[in-house]
Amino acid sequence: MRRAIRAVCAVLGLMLMGLPARAETVEGTHEGADFMISVPANWNGGLVMYAHGYQGELPGRGTVQVSPMSDHLTGKGIAWAATGYRAVTYRPDWFLEDVLALRQRFIKQVGPVRWTVIHGLSMGGHVAVAGLELHPGIFQGAITECGVVDGVGLIAGSTPIPPRRSISPARPCSTRRGRRSTRWSTGRWSRRSACPAATPRAANNSTAW
Repeated sequence: MRRAIRAVCAVLGLMLMGLPARAETVEGTHEGADFMISVPANWNGGLVMYAHGYQGELPGRGTVQVSPMSDHLTGKGIAWAATGYRAVTYRPDWFLEDVLALRQRFIKQVGPVRWTVIHGLSMGGHVAVAGLELHPGIFQGAITECGVVDGVGLIAGSTPIPPRRSISPARPCSTRRGRRSTRWSTGRWSRRSACPAATPRAANNSTAW
């Protein structure tokens, strides 16, 4: 009889191990951007902030997307949060602010975090790199998928750089292969090439945008 009970318990245990981990998911809008927050029942204090890719140039706010790593993270006891961004355009500076704002909401709503990693897809990779360079005390790591990782500068041809920063003239430089390239520097946010950085001019307002 005891052997039979033990066998049944063992089978039930294996069945429970195969079940997907549970997580509580909350959706809403925060500071003009839609969001999703998912916290597993066995949350270990880790948080992954998901920054999705470019959705075009459209009116209104962006569409929030489920983290492509949601099942894996939940199974590991890690929470994740995703913002849809305040607008549909290419503004990694705005969207990094949206990510930071959502993280603050997570802390107030769920509790303090042990660590935070930012996961960026395509344009979200641009946001992730910016997060690491500008907020190393907040993000302990990053994951980028097909990310725009050319420094943290706005890509040429996209939304103009705000006037808060003065831009030093582009200057040619030589690369190892003998080719010439240019680099534009805008203080903390810069568009990079394979040559040394240009020296930024002093700006009237040095606050990072």
